[in-house]
Amino acid sequence: MISTTEAKHYYTYRIQITNTQRVQVRKLDSAQNFQGEPSGNFRRDKLEEINSLLKAIAEGTFTSAKQSRHLGECLFNMLFDSTLRQDFFNTYQKVTRQDKQLLRVELDIDES
Repeated sequence: MISTTEAKHYYTYRIQITNTQRVQVRKLDSAQNFQGEPSGNFRRDKLEEINSLLKAIAEGTFTSAKQSRHLGECLFNMLFDSTLRQDFFNTYQKVTRQDKQLLRVELDIDES
């Protein structure tokens, strides 16, 4: 269990979708110091499959844990091309295993 004091100390991996082509990440350490801004391609080819899964949720036919996992994998693959995927896993390993800190993942979508 994490105490309230410990919960305030986390690294941030902020994923920003500002247009239909690119994903920009802003990384901050536990003191909120800038740690880099890697970017990658937004995988629009996954949208049709995600929309199909979202339709199943709306219709009430989305019922299995397997479908939930598949939706999560599609969303992950849409946001993380091979470059960002590697950066995310490297960051996750460093923060959680080496630094023994929490990693907060934020998603920011510019709706305009």
